[in-house]
Amino acid sequence: MKRYGETVELMLLGGYFIWFGLLKLLGEKSASSIMAKSVYWFDPSWVVPTLGVWEILIGLSLIIKKWHRLAIFLLFIRVPGSFLAMVYHYSECFDGSIFTPTIQGQYLIKELTLIGAALVIGSSIEKKNESST
Repeated sequence: MKRYGETVELMLLGGYFIWFGLLKLLGEKSASSIMAKSVYWFDPSWVVPTLGVWEILIGLSLIIKKWHRLAIFLLFIRVPGSFLAMVYHYSECFDGSIFTPTIQGQYLIKELTLIGAALVIGSSIEKKNESST
């Protein structure tokens, strides 16, 4: 697990972000489209494809070793969108209680967990660079 765990995690996280980014670009509905409704000052028809491109960039940045810092940067900018969606659209994310998330709420909670995993991976960037010199 030590030998392949991080690589597998990077590939899976990268694939996850690319997959859901492509769904947005192709016009398919996904639970994360609720984030587009949370940014009131922009038209969702523009925000959803932009989020799709953003997610694809995150995914590629996680997969391509030299781009890991970019992935972490893009994730930090994107994290508030997940929080805003859960706050602004509480009734769509939770079924009466914070302990009973809807499908959209489950998606956003899972996404926050995945972002946390990516940040843990990002924390090893400095260590890798130091050990290779």
